[in-house]
Amino acid sequence: MHVLVIDDKESSLQDAAGKLQVVAESLDMEISVTTTDGVENALQIGCKREIELILLDYHMAGQIEGIDALRVVRSAFPESAIIMYSGESEERVIMETIREGASGFIHKSYDRNKFRIALQHALEIGTTLPPQGLDGIIAYSSSLSPTDERRREEILAALTPGQLRVLKLAVQGLQNKEIARKLNRLHGSEGEGDTLSPKTVQKHLSDAFRAMKVKNRVEAVKESIVLQLFADRS
Repeated sequence: MHVLVIDDKESSLQDAAGKLQVVAESLDMEISVTTTDGVENALQIGCKREIELILLDYHMAGQIEGIDALRVVRSAFPESAIIMYSGESEERVIMETIREGASGFIHKSYDRNKFRIALQHALEIGTTLPPQGLDGIIAYSSSLSPTDERRREEILAALTPGQLRVLKLAVQGLQNKEIARKLNRLHGSEGEGDTLSPKTVQKHLSDAFRAMKVKNRVEAVKESIVLQLFADRS
C-alpha cells in the first residue's frame, strides 16, 4: 500500500511514518510511505493513482488547511481514501470532515496500538470515531440541523433494541464475532436471553440497514456518526 502523509510539522510526519510501519508489521503487509509538508507540495506528486491512502493534517499554519485542504486533496486524489490525522478534538470539526467525505479521523494522541486499530477500522469499515470512540464512549456536542434531527428520530424509532445494541458496537469498530462475545458476556451476567451468534448479529445489522435505508455497513456506520445516533444513549 502506498500512503501519503501531509503535515506541516516534521515531527508529525516522522511519527505517522513510524506508526504506519507498526501497522504494516502487525498486518503482515508492505506499506510505502511518502511524506510532504503541505497540500501545495502534495499536488506536485506524480503517479497520484498509485496512492491508496492519504493521512491529512487538519491544521497547517500559513497553508491550505482544514476543510479547504480536504476538498483540494479529494479533488486531486479522487481514487485515494483520505483520513484526517490531527490533534483537533472538537466534535463539530470532526463531524464536518466526515460529511465532506473523509474516510475517518484519527487523533494524533493515539498510541501505536490505538492508531493501528483506528486505521484498520477506517480501511475495513469506512470511518473512525473521535478519541473517546475507541474506549466505547460516543459523546458529541455539536448540534444537528432540523433535517438531520428528524432523520435521527425516524431511525431511532424504526430500529429495535437488539438492532440498536449491535449497531452501536459496530460503530465502535467491533466485528460480528466480537459483538456477539461482548453482548453474550453482558447478557449472561444479567441472566438475559439466549446465546447470540455472529450470524444473528449479521441479521440484526442487515435489518438495521434496511430500516435506515442504507446499502451496507460502511454507510450505516457513517450515517450513525453523522446523525449522532448514540450521542445520548448509554
